[in-house]
Parts: sequence; structure tokens; C-alpha cells
Amino acid sequence: MPVEQRRARVAEMMCLHESLVDAAMAYYADHTSEIDNEIAAQEEAAERHQALWERQQTLLAQ
Repeated sequence: MPVEQRRARVAEMMCLHESLVDAAMAYYADHTSEIDNEIAAQEEAAERHQALWERQQTLLAQ
């Protein structure tokens, strides 16, 4: 799929104007490491919370 179609599809799926998709892509291009690190930290936190919830469920089932 050509880039223009992908951009239009993302805008449509997210109910955004294409200019906002362009702005988001520009921001990500300028801050890739920072954003990727934040995503990784959030994923790790979610995994910790999931594991805690599972341990709690095991205790409640006893």
C-alpha cells in the first residue's frame, strides 16, 4: 500500500485529520528513543501488574 494510502487509512481509523497524523509522525521521528523507552516501561509495568493480579487470583481461589 502506498504511503499516502497508509496515512489516509490511519487518519480514518483514528478519526483524525491527516495533518495530525503527519504531526504525530514528525514528533515520533524527532523523539523516537524517548517514546520507545516510555512504551517499553509501560509494557513492563503492565506485565508486573498482570502478574500481581494473577497471584492475587490464585490466593483468592484457595
